[in-house]
Amino acid sequence: QGPKEGTAVLLRCGVFALDPARPPVFLEKTQDLGWKNGLIVYARHCLSNVAAAFVSLHLSWDSPRGRARMLQSCVAALPARSPVVIGGDFNTEVQDLSPLEQVMATESASLEPLNRLPTPCGIPTGLDDQFRLHPAHTIDHIYT
Repeated sequence: QGPKEGTAVLLRCGVFALDPARPPVFLEKTQDLGWKNGLIVYARHCLSNVAAAFVSLHLSWDSPRGRARMLQSCVAALPARSPVVIGGDFNTEVQDLSPLEQVMATESASLEPLNRLPTPCGIPTGLDDQFRLHPAHTIDHIYT
């Protein structure tokens, strides 16, 4: 149902490898999650064997509740005290991230605090309503 869209996590060969003990988690498209999806991949650093989680999310553009629920589902599945990278299309401008950051802070009590990597100034990460790049339109974000 609806457009066929998805998420992906790419791991650099020789740096990280999939953790065979933890299969990836696919957050399915549902009404509760705003009809968008997400993917959590558990990996291990090839040299140190340190476990890490990599998340790719595509959050709803028209459902604040769906965005929050997707983020809650994602953070609840993350391992405690492991390095985490969360990235993707948040469909949320920088000035409107506070509610989502509050969800991450509340839901991730067992994780280290997550910090957003700043997007370089003047580099848009999304399209405007006319499907053109717009320098003030930043909706893709990365947290570590």
